[in-house]
Parts: sequence; structure tokens; C-alpha cells
Amino acid sequence: MSVERNTMLLARLPLFQVFNEQQLRLIAFGAETITLKSNELLFRLGEPADCAFLILDGAVELSVESDRGLVPQDVARSGVLMGGLALINSVDRPAQGVALVSTTLLRLRRSLIQRVFQEYPDSAARLHESMSNSLQAFMKDLQRAEQLLTALDD
Repeated sequence: MSVERNTMLLARLPLFQVFNEQQLRLIAFGAETITLKSNELLFRLGEPADCAFLILDGAVELSVESDRGLVPQDVARSGVLMGGLALINSVDRPAQGVALVSTTLLRLRRSLIQRVFQEYPDSAARLHESMSNSLQAFMKDLQRAEQLLTALDD
């Protein structure tokens, strides 16, 4: 994949809209393209995550733990960013990811994003503001849902 195409794909993702084109090019250039065969493991449930994956082509089945063991919960396809939170914080994988078919992904390491934030602190500030706004909107939605449920109980 070309740096230009990967730059365009990253620009479409909400998490990356805080970066300008030059910064996105740096991220795309520093990212690693990997290819998995069908049924190949991408990551295990509960393992530490130091990167996110953008699916360029293919599909990854995401499975979670249940009383019956690992159970498929979702399928991520082309254009989906998996593990975006791992780019800004230490987290564990909430699911296991296995390629359903031959799948090409862009691996985006946290260390790469941190370097870009160090070089361009204004982008880090914009991401903080964006995430704060999203969290506040989510909290308002939760409060509204709580009010509606309370009204139904009365």
C-alpha cells in the first residue's frame, strides 16, 4: 500500500482527524503493513495492546470470553480501526482477533503516535479536547436515558 493511500484512509477515521496532512503522512510512513492468512491469530484476549490495527483488506473475527469459552461477537472489515485506545493508553485486548480470510492490516504503534504528539503538541491538545467533548456528550446521553427509564418506572 502506498503512503498516500494510507494517509487518506487514516484521515477518514475520527481519531486521526486531529492530525494535519503532514502528520498523517508521518504516521502512515511509520506504520507497518502486515498480512495474515485465513484463521491466523492477530491478538489474544487480555494481552497488553501497544498498537492499533487498521484493516486495509479482509476481515477479522472478534471473540470474547463467555461461560462457553471464546464466542464470536463481531466481525471487523476493511476500514475499521481496532484498538484505537491502545494508541494513547495502556490497555489489554478486550477480545481475541483472528483473520477470517487473507487480511492486510496497517499496524499503528503507540510509540509512533507518542512521537508525533511530542513533535506536535497542538495535535495532542486537539485530541484531548475531542475526547473530552465525546465523553461529555456520552455522559449527557446516559443521564437522559436514566431519566427516561426512571419516568417509565413511575
